[in-house]
Amino acid sequence: MTFKKIYFSIYIKLFLCFLYGFVINTIYRPYIYKHNIPDCGLADVGNNIIFIPTTYYIIGVFNKKKNPLSKIDVIKQVVILSFLEIISAFVPHIGTFDIKDVFALIIGAVALLLFEFDKLKKE
Repeated sequence: MTFKKIYFSIYIKLFLCFLYGFVINTIYRPYIYKHNIPDCGLADVGNNIIFIPTTYYIIGVFNKKKNPLSKIDVIKQVVILSFLEIISAFVPHIGTFDIKDVFALIIGAVALLLFEFDKLKKE
């Protein structure tokens, strides 16, 4: 795969992440809450699932390397963001703690590691 194709695919993936986040926040979440539909918490954690992949692709747009972040960098992001989420349980005005958000960050990171890094090994 040429560099231009990789760069173009990063833009497409970043656009899809932003589109997903927009739909979750502006359409799905209000609809679920308004109609009181049980959705196993997806409306609550929808953005956390794609947070780490989105940051990976944003860094990929500005970074000219084939692989903008290493696996260790992705793991560091999960640890730091999970720590901030846990801190929010104890420090007022930071946010609201929800263990589902931590699990969503982990799910997003695992999906990124499985799909992106496995694909890069094959090239």
